[in-house]
Formats: sequence, C-alpha cells, structure tokens
Amino acid sequence: MNKKVKILSGVIMSGIMAAALSGFFTLTKMGLVPGWQAAWGLGFVSGWPIALVLSMLIARPVRALSIAIVRRSGRSRPAPLSPTAQN
Repeated sequence: MNKKVKILSGVIMSGIMAAALSGFFTLTKMGLVPGWQAAWGLGFVSGWPIALVLSMLIARPVRALSIAIVRRSGRSRPAPLSPTAQN
C-alpha cells in the first residue's frame, strides 16, 4: 500500500474514532446541556493526536495478527483490498 494512503487512512480513521468516542463519552457524562459541544470539541482535539499516533504504531501488528487469525481458521490469506494494496 502506498505510504501516503496509509497515512491518510490513519488520519481519517483516527479522526472518525476520536470524534465518535469523545462525543459519546462526553454526552454520557454530561448529557445534552449547554456547554456539551465545547466539551466534546476539547475532548476531540486532545484525543485525535493520541488516536493518530496509536493507529500509526499498531496498524502493522494488527494486520499481521488478523492474517494469522484467518490462517488459523483454515482460510487462505485474505485478498488485498485493491490491486495497489500489494505494494
């Protein structure tokens, strides 16, 4: 997979996860009260960099683990997502 694609995928995925999780946990802690959106924004801004670094660090080991699990289940190696994913 192209290095730019890997980085962009990590940025997008970590952004979505940080937004969803910070929003969910802020909402469950505070409820829909005035100031909730500001607290969500603060949680997102502080959570996204952490999520991005973690996603970049663990992407390769997680993929290797996933391949190992699929192989142990008796299936062959999973097909790449696209023809360029083999690079």
